[in-house]
Amino acid sequence: MPTQIPLLRRSHGLAFVLLASFSSSLLPAQTAPAPAAPAKPTGEAVVLSPFSVESKKDYGYRATNSITATGSGEAIINTPLSISILTEDFLKDKNLTELREALRFVPGTSTDYQQVFGRGFTSVLKNDGAEANGGGSGDFMTYNVERIEIIKGPVSVLQGRASAGGVVNLISRKPKFTAGSDVDVSFGSFQRKLGQFRTTGPLLDKKVAYLLSYTKLDRDGWVDLNHVEDDVIQAALELRPVNKLSITLNFEQVKRDQYPEQHLTFTNPAFLAAQQEADRLYDARGVARPAASPQVGETTAAWLTRTPGFGPNVPTEVVNVNELMYPRGFRANIQGSQAYERRDRDTFLTEVRYEFAPWLNWRSFYYNYREHFTYARQSTFRPVANIGGLAIADRPQMGNVNNNHFDTMHEAVSRFSTFGLNHRTLVGFEHREVRSRTLVLNGSATIYNPRTGGNQLIVDDVRRVNPNGFNFAAPHTVGRDNAYYFVDQMNAFDERLFLFMGGRQTKAKQGTLISKKFTPQYGAVVRVPGVDTVSVFGTYGESFRPNFIADGFGKIVNPTEEKNSEYGVKVDLFDSKISGSASIYEIEQSNVPLRDFAREASTGVSPLYNVAGLAKSRGAEFEMVITPMRNYQVVFGYSRIWEARTLVAQDLRQVGVRLNGAPEWTMHLWNKYTFTGGPVKGAYVGFGARFAGAVHVHPSWSAPVYANNVATGDILLGYPVRFRKTTVDLTLRVDNITNKFFFDQSFRPNRARQIDLTARFRF
Repeated sequence: MPTQIPLLRRSHGLAFVLLASFSSSLLPAQTAPAPAAPAKPTGEAVVLSPFSVESKKDYGYRATNSITATGSGEAIINTPLSISILTEDFLKDKNLTELREALRFVPGTSTDYQQVFGRGFTSVLKNDGAEANGGGSGDFMTYNVERIEIIKGPVSVLQGRASAGGVVNLISRKPKFTAGSDVDVSFGSFQRKLGQFRTTGPLLDKKVAYLLSYTKLDRDGWVDLNHVEDDVIQAALELRPVNKLSITLNFEQVKRDQYPEQHLTFTNPAFLAAQQEADRLYDARGVARPAASPQVGETTAAWLTRTPGFGPNVPTEVVNVNELMYPRGFRANIQGSQAYERRDRDTFLTEVRYEFAPWLNWRSFYYNYREHFTYARQSTFRPVANIGGLAIADRPQMGNVNNNHFDTMHEAVSRFSTFGLNHRTLVGFEHREVRSRTLVLNGSATIYNPRTGGNQLIVDDVRRVNPNGFNFAAPHTVGRDNAYYFVDQMNAFDERLFLFMGGRQTKAKQGTLISKKFTPQYGAVVRVPGVDTVSVFGTYGESFRPNFIADGFGKIVNPTEEKNSEYGVKVDLFDSKISGSASIYEIEQSNVPLRDFAREASTGVSPLYNVAGLAKSRGAEFEMVITPMRNYQVVFGYSRIWEARTLVAQDLRQVGVRLNGAPEWTMHLWNKYTFTGGPVKGAYVGFGARFAGAVHVHPSWSAPVYANNVATGDILLGYPVRFRKTTVDLTLRVDNITNKFFFDQSFRPNRARQIDLTARFRF
């Protein structure tokens, strides 16, 4: 076991007193405060208002400001939070068109197809600051994304119903007042074809700018029967009718039609081998199995427990996928030819920013998210102990989901000075309303042998069992949130001490259920004396998420609550040429409902939940962006999660189970170098590697499934060619260069080696 570094537990207030005392004892004494005057803005200058994150120091992979963390474009080094930012250049260079792929380059973060996990807990997904209700990490694309901000740690003040896993905020591209157009054409492995057109520029000089974009993707997959088609449109306007007023209008439509990837089943290799032996030596000859062999109907766990050498002496982590279960190995897709997922999503954003005075800015925000999602898939994949260990229990399912989400916020940022402190205070109100309806039709439960069962016809089976189809008269579920919040960012001692204090009062309602809570958050940043570009920070915050769910017996599950503390160091050296952070953290989460699939199967009642009374995650993270010169950039990240497990649970078998989506360790490195002279002037080369330790991919003790270790590398080659006023950027990318097979922190296999050739035309 690695050494576990203890974190401060209850002395959060003392920690911040020590930080303040440390700064005051080493920094010059303060004189009596001067009369109140507008405070000097901290960090880099921003455009139009503090609601912008643009900075003159930003280029390439480097981003020095964040809007998600504090609500205003504060410099990251002055913010007592762990912040990771994936810039547009990084997303392009790595060809990261899906959110789940992009987040693999963020320390402490992992994804499966449906969820994002930060430090072992579920993260909240947002578009432009509004929670994206519906869909999973595999359904969010980055075609129109300008940057992705990942805030880990306590973020409940600004982010509403937050989670201990933090927030992932996708920030859309904005119209520019500088004209430019580009066309991307890309071809790659598995019949991958991508085309994208984007144009932006002024419609009325310095008053109106536009942005139009269209993206089309068509590709097959390494797994059988896997196909994806994307059609994405973005249209946006930036209006500046007067100098102090800015209005952004943004519309995006996403249509995705896909035949889903296989959701593979898992079993123990020793149990599987014994089953195959029993089938070959005894069952085929009609002879009774000996006592040492798995008996018909015996579960994997029961056989392992009673069998010497494979029971208590073998950790449960050995449970893994065995390709012998499938007719074409891991490439098989036993979902069948009728499985599909179709998603149609529209988002519309209106944002108004106004500067009343140099010390007072206003922002009003309206966001509407509409989604229609239909699917046909197998809802259950559980190995069963018969038919030679090569069978699964499955049930086909069809679903029809409608989500309509409104989010409106009104915020004011004020700058002022008092008692020797410079304040940057944000106060706001948010109203959020979600209307959703989920209709599900189940087919017949069967025992299926994927090696001999042939093609499954999911739609035919469901329609046979449900001849009347969906009941579209079923009512919608309506949820409403109202919240008031404030954040005061203070600095003193010539911007060497920064204090962060805030709180949020949230009242959430769904039907007759009401959940309300005040969640505080505070922190401090101290610039190291004599080294202004190095700071130490500490932070503490609380968050909660109403569950609004009841089990099959009608019992309501209480809200999930979290406590989060973190301490670390940030650097911003040599005019931001080296920037990054290192931190240790501790998270406690209580009252987490986990589906109890084993009890559901035995009782026939669904859903049932095993409530984890307390779960904890402790670990460390390190992240660095190095840009010693504009033509060379390095990104490096490392995380180590020492502890991520359930400590208290209703079912004692859940105690000690590793949290879902909490890899023991991860590390990534990426370099890019651009030649500035010689015959290959303008050419660039990039290469990197990514590593991840074992990760639990199922939250319950009943399925102790771990994805195997990951080690893979990617390369990038590019060369720009200029034809008069047009530049053509030719790029060759090779992902997973070793063509290694692995389960990338999920039940699904990672893609095989992917080769893409792209031509980007810039006008």
